[in-house]
Amino acid sequence: MELEKKFTEELYKRYQQTQRCLLPKEKYFGIIDELKQLQPQAKKTSRQYKLLARYEVLQCGHMEKLIKKRTTPEDSPIFFVTIEDTFDIIKTAHIATGHGGRDRMLKELEKSLLMF
Repeated sequence: MELEKKFTEELYKRYQQTQRCLLPKEKYFGIIDELKQLQPQAKKTSRQYKLLARYEVLQCGHMEKLIKKRTTPEDSPIFFVTIEDTFDIIKTAHIATGHGGRDRMLKELEKSLLMF
């Protein structure tokens, strides 16, 4: 548990430096809510246009997931991951590869199409 806490704290430090790639849960769900509230005919701000160009909300059962905007509906979704979930996902990929190294884990994560 100590390793997970230290890892998450380090990700938050990096998030404070550049808020471009990492998403805390609050921001992740805030983007989903903002995308759901956008009306098709309503006038949009530049931020809303940027959100629509970059993100899409995918309904997975009873959960909503944030994915990278697809060019066609047939494209495989690329899921965004929150800072809080990153450790568990990397740990699962590490175990799934038989405690493999970085490159083997990246290949495993590409199979599930995750974006950090």
